[in-house]
Amino acid sequence: MRVSIKQVNKVNWEELIKLNVLPEQQHYVLPVSISLSKAYLKTDDLSAYPYAILKEDKIVGFFQIKCDPYSSQNYWFEGFMVDKDYQDKGIGTKAVKEALNVVGNKFKNCKAIKVKIEPGNKPAIRVVEKCGMKKTGVYSMGEEVYIANISRKTEKRKVPA
Repeated sequence: MRVSIKQVNKVNWEELIKLNVLPEQQHYVLPVSISLSKAYLKTDDLSAYPYAILKEDKIVGFFQIKCDPYSSQNYWFEGFMVDKDYQDKGIGTKAVKEALNVVGNKFKNCKAIKVKIEPGNKPAIRVVEKCGMKKTGVYSMGEEVYIANISRKTEKRKVPA
């Protein structure tokens, strides 16, 4: 199964707003339409980069990266969700891993990225922990903050003899 991510654009946004989580998960994540509205209205001082999650070529999820691209620490995942019909298939885990790669490649200043998760959101906690994100012990607005350090592979150059 191929899972990829793609920036939201004028072609794919309408498919994204049709996504839904299970009824018992609705209080954990905003609807995609609200997340997109907030991203483009810039309701805070951070830049927003919304992404679609795809299984093969089908849109099955959403998340966004919010950040101050000039900082090294003010990077966040927000609104991560996988549609109710595609949950429990490993898609969320693969999407988070791919998103971590994108952050490392796209934002050269980024040293760490964080996500806030409500303590009762066991599926989200399981996914981020599988991807190496760690509890910080810090809570923000009742949600626990998890963090992943961003590492970049450096090429070793051969020095002529």
